[in-house]
Amino acid sequence: MEWRSRIVGHEAVDPETLTGNPLNHRKHPQAQRDVVRDSIAEIGFVKSVLVNKTTGYIVDGHERVWQALDAKETQPGILVDVEYVELSEEEERKALAILDASTGMAEIDEDKLAELLAEVSTSSDAINTMLKSVSGLGNDIEELWQGMPEFENEDLEAWKVLKVHFKNEDDYIEFSKLIGQTLSAGTRAVWIPKAETLDCKDAYCEDEQ
Repeated sequence: MEWRSRIVGHEAVDPETLTGNPLNHRKHPQAQRDVVRDSIAEIGFVKSVLVNKTTGYIVDGHERVWQALDAKETQPGILVDVEYVELSEEEERKALAILDASTGMAEIDEDKLAELLAEVSTSSDAINTMLKSVSGLGNDIEELWQGMPEFENEDLEAWKVLKVHFKNEDDYIEFSKLIGQTLSAGTRAVWIPKAETLDCKDAYCEDEQ
């Protein structure tokens, strides 16, 4: 593998001069926007926006640019740190598809995360909610179930289960006649009397013939 840097420059620019990528497929719900807004407010702008010099389109950082544009109402002279890369249009599409998705594949060391979060404090409700979600803390089942549809689990459990053994195939065929159900090598279980209303994909129904 040839290791090569595609970074060609850095610059602080007016966010209004940046162009969103028409193929950007990432949607940003309000909860995420609140977290990004509050994190910038608490620790500042710590990650550059990635722009392809070839097309002029943003490759990564659409939400950060949106936040900067929103902040311009109260901070007219705000600038965004941009890192420029030089990619072909095909490479740009690959970057759009891979960058965020590959980050999401990382696994979490729960002990390390717990150690980290023990050292983190924030006044942001949005960030606290996000951190609790990531750590699995505060996930009250009753609270999470609010608004979910009611569900009643129909009891289809058999009253008693027996294993029946046969000495030969003739006995097996005779038994199928006695219970009035066709049996095959794939039959796992049957209902006595035959359960006409059950879907034959059910574990307690004979195979479809």
